Amino acid sequence: MERQEIYKTRIFKGAGILIGLAVGLVAGIVTVVITGIMGLIGAVSASVAVPAGIYFETKFQGKQKEQKAKERRIYLWLIGVGLILFFICYFLVK
Repeated sequence: MERQEIYKTRIFKGAGILIGLAVGLVAGIVTVVITGIMGLIGAVSASVAVPAGIYFETKFQGKQKEQKAKERRIYLWLIGVGLILFFICYFLVK
């Protein structure tokens, strides 16, 4: 019989989403600093913020152990698509 662990967080619901948005904003700003192209900030921020927000939210709410392999693949797929969109936007602007 498996032992079930119950995780209780002191962080309010939605904190992971807010942290994901902050991470996305920082990624967008770093991209603008590196490339000097303001048009990329939206694409980079959106492509990084959504998967990061979902990941942090599930981690903070204690659902990390319940996460299936299929969900992990979806997160990795979303991050990969975000990176591909970033490079497409970057090379189209250049």
